[in-house]
Amino acid sequence: MRDALKISTARHAAAVVLVVAVAWSVRARAVSFSFTIERPGRASAGVFSRDGVLVRTLWSGVTFEPGVHAGEWDGLDDDGKPLPRGRYETRVLTSNATYTWEGVVGNTSDARSGPTVFHFMSTIGGMAVAGLTAFVAAGYNEVATSQARFSTADIGKKTSILGKGAQFWKVATDGERVYWAGNDPNVGNDGFVVASRVRDDAEVSFDARYARRLQTRYGMAYSSALDVVHARGAEPSGIAVQRRRPFLFVSHRGMNSVHVLEKATGRLIRTFACEAPGDLAVDVHDDLWIIRTSGAARVVERMTVRDDGSLVPGGLLPGLKRPLALAASTFVLVADGGVNQQLRAFDPAGKPLWTLGREGGYTHEPLVTDDKFDFEPAVGAPGGQFVAFQPDGSFWVGDPGCYRLQHYAADRTFLDRVAYIPLFYSAAVDPNAPTRVFANYLEFTVDYGLPLGPTNGSWRLVRNWRAGVPPGFDNQYGRMKYVTTLRNGRTYAPFGREVFELPAAGPLRDTGARLPAPGRGSSLYPDGSVRSVDEHGGREIWLEQWLTDFDEGNNPRWSPSVVVASAPLDPTGPHDLGDNNALIAGARTSTGVIVSFDFAVPHGSSDVHGGWHLGGVKPGTDRWLWRTSRSTSRHYTGRWPDDGTFYISNGVGNAGGAVLTTGRHVFYAYRGEGLKGYQTNKWRHYFDDGLFVGEFGSSGGALPEAAPEMAGNDMNASLVRLPDGRSFIYHNDESWHGGVHRWSLADLDSVSEQRSEIELRTPARAVPRRPGSHDVELLAGLPADVTLTSGTGGWTFEPAADDEWIVLTNQKTWQREPPVDLGATFFKKTRGASASLSRALPSAPAPYQSWRIDARIDYEDNYINHGSSGGQYLDVLDANDKIIARFYPVLLKYPDDARVYGNRAEIARVDHYAKLQWGVMASWQPLRISADASGITFAYAGYAPVTTERFDAGADWAHPRRLRLSFWQTDAPYHRACYLDDLTFHGER
Repeated sequence: MRDALKISTARHAAAVVLVVAVAWSVRARAVSFSFTIERPGRASAGVFSRDGVLVRTLWSGVTFEPGVHAGEWDGLDDDGKPLPRGRYETRVLTSNATYTWEGVVGNTSDARSGPTVFHFMSTIGGMAVAGLTAFVAAGYNEVATSQARFSTADIGKKTSILGKGAQFWKVATDGERVYWAGNDPNVGNDGFVVASRVRDDAEVSFDARYARRLQTRYGMAYSSALDVVHARGAEPSGIAVQRRRPFLFVSHRGMNSVHVLEKATGRLIRTFACEAPGDLAVDVHDDLWIIRTSGAARVVERMTVRDDGSLVPGGLLPGLKRPLALAASTFVLVADGGVNQQLRAFDPAGKPLWTLGREGGYTHEPLVTDDKFDFEPAVGAPGGQFVAFQPDGSFWVGDPGCYRLQHYAADRTFLDRVAYIPLFYSAAVDPNAPTRVFANYLEFTVDYGLPLGPTNGSWRLVRNWRAGVPPGFDNQYGRMKYVTTLRNGRTYAPFGREVFELPAAGPLRDTGARLPAPGRGSSLYPDGSVRSVDEHGGREIWLEQWLTDFDEGNNPRWSPSVVVASAPLDPTGPHDLGDNNALIAGARTSTGVIVSFDFAVPHGSSDVHGGWHLGGVKPGTDRWLWRTSRSTSRHYTGRWPDDGTFYISNGVGNAGGAVLTTGRHVFYAYRGEGLKGYQTNKWRHYFDDGLFVGEFGSSGGALPEAAPEMAGNDMNASLVRLPDGRSFIYHNDESWHGGVHRWSLADLDSVSEQRSEIELRTPARAVPRRPGSHDVELLAGLPADVTLTSGTGGWTFEPAADDEWIVLTNQKTWQREPPVDLGATFFKKTRGASASLSRALPSAPAPYQSWRIDARIDYEDNYINHGSSGGQYLDVLDANDKIIARFYPVLLKYPDDARVYGNRAEIARVDHYAKLQWGVMASWQPLRISADASGITFAYAGYAPVTTERFDAGADWAHPRRLRLSFWQTDAPYHRACYLDDLTFHGER
């Protein structure tokens, strides 16, 4: 059924939707069947044994037009083995299901996607306001800049500043410049300051005698960094700048030092020694306030700044328990942690003025209000304490435990907020109370009667459970992962195996109960049962324990463990035994099918995780009911497989995510961390007999900031179905959108299957691919997923393969049914190196009257020919090795003159080489080379065909003998590659 599969995947043709008229060419014509398509759409088909076992997936997600269509089955199973004679059933699945990304919960940004969205990986660690612009330092932000600003008159939009580079935790401004204090997170024991201009965000250049260029390891180079320090503890812990006078102050807590610099030039004036200096602030008198250690306590001290930059210690602010951050203007504001968790105000003389916030914060009660703070969350929110004044006297407070920036008027009236969820790996929804949505230890309530939006009331932060988490219980991948309201009306969540109650009032309660753990991945389900998975005797076994009752303290109790099903754990089967951080064990559909999801990729040369990745088992049985989502080849580097095939190559490390069910529907996440250096956020949808329904989400790659549908490392998720039938998936996000993603799943009940009883009467047999045709498949006989040896399948190459010259199959085509694709990669570094790959063409006793070669050709990973320094050709040669036809791209003038030639005739001309190299040639394109008495014709990629003379005037066009792909380089060892598929020769005599 290769052509069926070719149709289903469009064989990697880019930007083309094929309409299928099922005229398959089959290896063994055994059984025919028909089916009707009512409306345009995608369909999948499979063959089942009489007891309902899926024995062959015929195709997945093929697009059909309305009408009656014919299909055929060759009598083979999914492994290419003949099946016994007898009766079988075909099923053709169609669906009108839709999947809509609705945005995220927990983010107040105006836009759902795009560069204005707040979505840093860390909580914001510092803010400074100049006029109507707030500048924020966002700490660690891995793939993007750590510097941004927003208008205090329009707080729903952020603007990035500079580019990816350092992590900046602290920021200060004198109204003209913004000073950023940070370090390179990939270096360690370093610290420095850079500055940008308030008016246009341009980087400021300081005096070259005191500042220098600084290159970050994985990001930008700053042209003028000052206070550059490389020493243990050099990371800046605070920064402040005088507005009217000349000094800039940078604290280095780990070095017990405050550096005083000339703010205009960057010159270091002097250092001031003090114990563990932290946050800094400058008041309206240009005096410095500093948090430091005195004895065993953290204190806030005023420093008078002399004209020579020396600091004179003054008085300490009274009554503070654990000062964390401060700001100064006409008075001083201190974020005081410890048992207080309050904002304290003092006049310049140190007299207490007022206090904002409830003592203890969320220690005693998780209900979220605007007069409570979580300044030093025990888990899950690094950094984030800051206070900043606006010129109008209002002020901002960083509330990191609630992931929000709170804005208050001068009279302490709450005004507004900026909120987003930084990097988080744990998201959940209570399946029995689906308005309760969780991200880490925060609980949101959602209103399904409103469209999901940032500030329309569709979601609201209601509880912060963080204060009740005992020390040592935190796991960032399992925070509130299985929150469930059980039949006693109380809500519980496991922390590892320890079960805590989320009471209606008060903090988390340790029930003393433990989740049973006879296997791995113990998962709590809506009915209170606990399911796990294990391995025993070469078999995968699924175990279950039922919720029996509750003790006198309303703590749950479970029955002993029972094995409910098993299946062979052979190397090609789904290995649902992976990392507990992502493993959801025992997911089950409404017909009782237990789902096994293998979310891992093979390690080294092991076959494990290199086969099927999704399977179904019936309770009480010991065999697979179905297996699907087969792996790509290990060498595959092509585009995203859109038929459910599981990508295991091309750099991917952490592959799958959660597996979820509702009704007869199965969904799994593919996060694809590292795939082509990026990530994905793809979701696959299957029916519970193993047939593919559809997919949704983003296949990743080099995407714009906060791209729609994209998330990072979406490994935890929940699926809820409302009483009105609507279904939603919620999942986490490492950094792309700063909130809990929500997908609406509509028309799931539209899935239908046409079933036909068929009879396999004869064993499978080989038949011509195109009866009566003179076509010869030039790729026939090549094995799937191998490093080729010369002579295999009629293909020869020289020199022998090595690390710089290699020929592989299945690099760009994920299907393994023959004939497979063939790819050659050339990266020889030796000057004058060359290599070639050849295939003999069918010989004929008499001259051909005409002939043609049809192919799909892909030049991804290739650098096009340029001058005489190196390149490649695809040639058709006669018996004397004279060139009849030559096809090749060439860069004539960098960068704005790139062309494609057939012999010496121009097929295409592009005004920038990147448009040709990546826009056209880096994906599968059709190529036809044909010859007759009128000349040699080339047709490529939709460009107008060109007819020209033979490349060598004396070449015998009527006797083509060899197809050759050749590579060479004289002095420029660029990476060159070419991939061929659907390669056929047709001759007329």
